[in-house]
Amino acid sequence: MELKIGENISRYRRERHMTQEQLARSVGVSPPAVSKWETGSSYPDVTLLSPIARALGITVDILLSFQEELTEEEVDSLYRELQGLFGRRGFSAGQQRCEELLREYPNSAGLKLTVGGLYQTMLGTLPSEELTEERVQEILRLAAQLYSQVRASGDPRYFAAATVGLAAFRLSENRLEETEALLDSLPKVEIDPNELYPSLYLAQGKSEQAEKLLEAHLFQLLRSVSLALHSLASLSQERDGTDRALF
Repeated sequence: MELKIGENISRYRRERHMTQEQLARSVGVSPPAVSKWETGSSYPDVTLLSPIARALGITVDILLSFQEELTEEEVDSLYRELQGLFGRRGFSAGQQRCEELLREYPNSAGLKLTVGGLYQTMLGTLPSEELTEERVQEILRLAAQLYSQVRASGDPRYFAAATVGLAAFRLSENRLEETEALLDSLPKVEIDPNELYPSLYLAQGKSEQAEKLLEAHLFQLLRSVSLALHSLASLSQERDGTDRALF
């Protein structure tokens, strides 16, 4: 990962209307040392990171450009980027970019859930020579590991989706008791507030937010219908034959 300490020192020093000399005095170094930091000629000693951050009114994480979590908007943006990459350049390129992002944001539950979902849904972008049972299972195991990490994070925003994804994988392994336990751990919600939020947003004049939520809700419903039809077709194939399954 590229260090941007110098850029951050310069940026936050200027925002506080502080000269290089003033910052140098605050942390006990010479003004030329600060100048070298800001131009990238050298890095400050690790023992100076906390004093520099305090002088600039920021945290050490910000100074080091470390971002523990991504916003939901940032995760959505990365999802679109990754989806396009998988589609244009294939699974290997998409997986490589996913791994880079996971290293950069190791604590982002939203990113882990997104990558897990892409690993499952983008299997079709594997070249034919790689589309083996062993390779598919390897990818699905990676997705399951990510879902497990999301569940362990305790983030309530992503817990249910990660649980469903992990349950689907356990079901494919025929680990039925684990599948049932995972499904039983899901909160039982009888009323979906998303059905009311669009009306609230429209009344508040927030048409873009209402539209975004309605599209997401519609996609979720379509996915549920698709899964239900697939299951019904499979049952019909076994019980009634091909004609009923096709219907």
